[in-house]
Amino acid sequence: TTFAFNQHSAKVMKQGIGELIKTLFSIPKTAKQIKRLQEKGYPVKNVLDLISNDNNTHTVVYTSPEFQPCSETFSDKYAFVGPSIRPATDRIEKTRKKLVYISMGTVNNDMMEFYRNCIAALANTDHQAILSVGHLVSLEAFDALPENISVFPHVDQIAVLQQADVFVSHCGMNSVSESLYFGVPLVMLPQTAEQSGVAERVNQLGAGIRLERSDASSILSAINRIFAERTYAENAAELAKGFRRCPGAKGAADKIIQVCSNTE
Repeated sequence: TTFAFNQHSAKVMKQGIGELIKTLFSIPKTAKQIKRLQEKGYPVKNVLDLISNDNNTHTVVYTSPEFQPCSETFSDKYAFVGPSIRPATDRIEKTRKKLVYISMGTVNNDMMEFYRNCIAALANTDHQAILSVGHLVSLEAFDALPENISVFPHVDQIAVLQQADVFVSHCGMNSVSESLYFGVPLVMLPQTAEQSGVAERVNQLGAGIRLERSDASSILSAINRIFAERTYAENAAELAKGFRRCPGAKGAADKIIQVCSNTE
């Protein structure tokens, strides 16, 4: 569910993609898996063959042409169908004018110090804040919370984003896609190379701010800047329109049927 990748998009993504490639090359299991593919007849020479895309292969990409870096450099065999957004299963009550949602995903989320910094940043504001902290930290470890802040091990992210005004995120592709689908700008603290690449794209399109430091002052400053400068919300809203113009799951299915029909 990440971006399509070629020599043009690699330049736009800057260090995020470069770090991803270095990481993949360094994983011992990568060579083993490539060998398995080769034994099964797949024409794979190295890890670049796995993550790069060529213009002769029919490809479904789960993002929009607007969010995809250098989408114009990919052939018409590419179907940019947009992200897959599930329906919300819960209902979230918005109790303040502004709602700040904070989540660092489901994998690298053992970040108690960061969560405490977020709480300190928002404790004396008029904003409602919802933190989804995962199961690697204990809710009992949090001190008495301010009235405007709630902490949960898990929330229905789609339901929250339908109400949120800013999303403090690790910048996983799915989380960013869900945020922008609902026109929610981001404060970004990526934890991996892939997330860094996604954050770079959001930054390029003016739909979020990347944190250089994760202390309470920096967090609050970024949130306040997004609220003060309407361009962030406007740019996120434009990307939302692009996502909603995409054909979605039906478009992906149509693409697959079309290719299968043409090869019979």
